[in-house]
Order: sequence, then structure tokens, then C-alpha cells
Amino acid sequence: MKIKIIVKWLFGIIGIILFLIALIYLLTRPFVLSFTDFEKSIPIAEVLNGITAPIIGVVGALLVYYSFLEQVKANRELLKSIKEERELSLMYKFYEELKEDLAKIQLVYSAKYGQPNVLDSFVPRRVS
Repeated sequence: MKIKIIVKWLFGIIGIILFLIALIYLLTRPFVLSFTDFEKSIPIAEVLNGITAPIIGVVGALLVYYSFLEQVKANRELLKSIKEERELSLMYKFYEELKEDLAKIQLVYSAKYGQPNVLDSFVPRRVS
């Protein structure tokens, strides 16, 4: 699935680059647009800069937007894993407290009822 998305992006970027090269070539030819005579008015570098700068700016803005979307996804996954870790930690703390309480109960009631293990008196044995 991700490979298809990467291939689409790759073809899109290559297509945009080829379109820009063709656009620059066509706009700098005197036979395409007769009203533009770049040789007399401004140097070719300024023409190329004027044509490509807005396009590069838009592409840059789209890449920043895409990176922010990916960052939001990563943050959601991170928060989800932190929440799971917090829940597991809480369950482990409850388990440790339960073990300590059962050990205390064992000390007090094992001699009183003659049980070697307190859990035997609370949990009936299942025969399978």
C-alpha cells in the first residue's frame, strides 16, 4: 500500500519537474510568444527566477503541510502508546499491592485457620 503511494508521489514530482522544464523552455523561445522579447528587456536568469519561484514556493508549502500531517499521525500514535503504558503500569501497581495484601493476610490468618495458603480458602479449586 505504501509503495503505491510512494510511486504516485514519485511520478507526480517527476511530472511536475518535466512540466516546469517544458514551460521554461517554451516561455523563453521568441517564436512561442511574440510579445515577450526577453533578450532586450531582462536577463534570462531573472525570467527563470520569476517563473519558477512561485512554483517552488507552492511545492515547498505543500511539503511542509504534508510533513505536519505526518507529525500529527506520529503524535497520535505516541499518545496512544503512552496511554497503554500508563494503563499497564497502573495494573501492575494494583497487582503488586494485591500481592502485598495477600502476604499480610497470609501472616495473620494462616495460623488461625490452619491454611498453608490463604488463596486456597478464597478461591475454590477446579478439577479439570
